Amino acid sequence: MAKFDIDAQPLSGVAIIATTDRLTTRCLSASEVDGLFVAHFNFCRVHEALRVTPAMAQRLTDHVWTNRRTTDRLPRKRAC
Repeated sequence: MAKFDIDAQPLSGVAIIATTDRLTTRCLSASEVDGLFVAHFNFCRVHEALRVTPAMAQRLTDHVWTNRRTTDRLPRKRAC
């Protein structure tokens, strides 16, 4: 399986499915993966029309988050 760097490029539909499949096999539930997607959409992805992230537009944060920062906020789980 090819290594996929989530910080390297915007997520397309196929990449989201591939990332979801990869994460669910690594001890994350489907609801946790959904939460990561929502966090990515609101905090990491710059909206084309707004030119900022939705979280920045709502003044929840003052900068674009990296995906690594988003995943660092996940609770630590035991190994599978």
